Amino acid sequence: MFVRQLIGREAGNIINMPYDAAQSCLAMGTVEAVTDEEIAAAGLEAPEPVVANRPDELPRGFRVEAIPGGGYDLFDPGGVNISKDVELPNMIAARELAWSVIHPVDATPDTAALEALSNAELYELCERAGIEISSRAKKADLIAALIAAGIITPPPVVALEGDEGSEEGQGGEGESQTSEPGENDAPADASGESDGQAE
Repeated sequence: MFVRQLIGREAGNIINMPYDAAQSCLAMGTVEAVTDEEIAAAGLEAPEPVVANRPDELPRGFRVEAIPGGGYDLFDPGGVNISKDVELPNMIAARELAWSVIHPVDATPDTAALEALSNAELYELCERAGIEISSRAKKADLIAALIAAGIITPPPVVALEGDEGSEEGQGGEGESQTSEPGENDAPADASGESDGQAE
């Protein structure tokens, strides 16, 4: 698949990448798609026939270079070093990194919101979601059950909404007290008179 490399020593050039690698690089933003007219204007020939990658080899287009201090640098088909922040002590690690670029794994879900809840709150979420779980389940089991059910971020809790409502209600009462100064002033004047009478 022809794409235009955006970074690295091939930046600005149209290069031919394996389809899977090109799709991954497009997703990462290191290349951009090109039209048939741009390919023809660059004088490039038809792409080579697709050859299946073997899992025990580096994917087509990727290459490694040995580092003087030991280990390897891994370069994608566009010549970009994609192992700057990763140590690759051997070819197995380099191959795994290359395959992870072609077939990215889904990110681990962020469970911070669930971990911040107590066991009782997690049980309540499980009940509301219709998840059957033992009453002896540990916190990790409760979180795992919620993640399996697709609940990563806990929904708003009714109690919390009630608390907000009560705060608003309290604010409303405060507003009613402040919004009706006449009524408040009357008892204050009366108490002032009584204080005056007491004096």
